[in-house]
Amino acid sequence: APAYNPGTGYRDMSADLVKLELVESEGKPGRLTLTLDNSTGQYSAGGALKVQAEVLLSQGYVGVGLVPTHRCYVVGWSFLRAADRAEVQVTCLERSERLLYESARPVSYANCTLLFIASDLLARAGLDCVITQDGSLQMSQAIPAFQLLPGEPYARALTRLLGAFTVAWHTRVSAGLGAL
Repeated sequence: APAYNPGTGYRDMSADLVKLELVESEGKPGRLTLTLDNSTGQYSAGGALKVQAEVLLSQGYVGVGLVPTHRCYVVGWSFLRAADRAEVQVTCLERSERLLYESARPVSYANCTLLFIASDLLARAGLDCVITQDGSLQMSQAIPAFQLLPGEPYARALTRLLGAFTVAWHTRVSAGLGAL
């Protein structure tokens, strides 16, 4: 995703927000559910909502400033209509959800560094990533052989790869920067 630029047609949905529900739990991608006022029909028009559209949630206090906290992607929406209300409920998942995708085919690595294999697994999962290390030499260690198995989730492969070392991994949002 490109860096955030307010001049390129992004839509600020703050004024339309009726309800926000953010659910986070260990080992699972966060789920963001937005209920938006659709009384003017702005979200009913074709193209107003798109699957995989990026939603940047910023939190903070009015007058103090907002901080981008979650970068999610639209996975679906439904329209809620009653005599006294017209709303659209938008469901989004954090990008780390892509780590749960399964590999379609086997991939073999031979004599590659731990850093290279980890970066490649993240890229195959569809994540643009930045891997930071604490200066430890183990990330530059050559791994004689490693294989991503067909049907194996990328998160499991990363855990299997890094589990043999004293390396911990986690995902973190760098909202608006195009990185995870």
